Amino acid sequence: MTTQPVLLAVAVLAGVGVLALWRAGRKTTHTVTRRVREVTRLSGIALETVTAAIGITALQWAGLRTGNPVVTTAVLAVPGLFAGHGVARLFFARNLTTTTTRRGKR
Repeated sequence: MTTQPVLLAVAVLAGVGVLALWRAGRKTTHTVTRRVREVTRLSGIALETVTAAIGITALQWAGLRTGNPVVTTAVLAVPGLFAGHGVARLFFARNLTTTTTRRGKR
């Protein structure tokens, strides 16, 4: 038995192994990039939520200090409507924003 066919088989197997490692590295990099984008997006949403809550709380505090029942009702109803809208978007917008990959898989 000569060593040339064995050497050729080992080289082919090594090439397949290198390609497999390279492909796994690309997948991992893509997954990490996607997760970093998601965390950044969620952090932005959390910051916007806290900012809106501070603004709403300040307006409610100022409106409730007047003692006028019409102002009190308006001050409590408008943020309630915004909160209801936000909750509705939270539950129903998820179905609209699902993405698919190039191959059609989720």
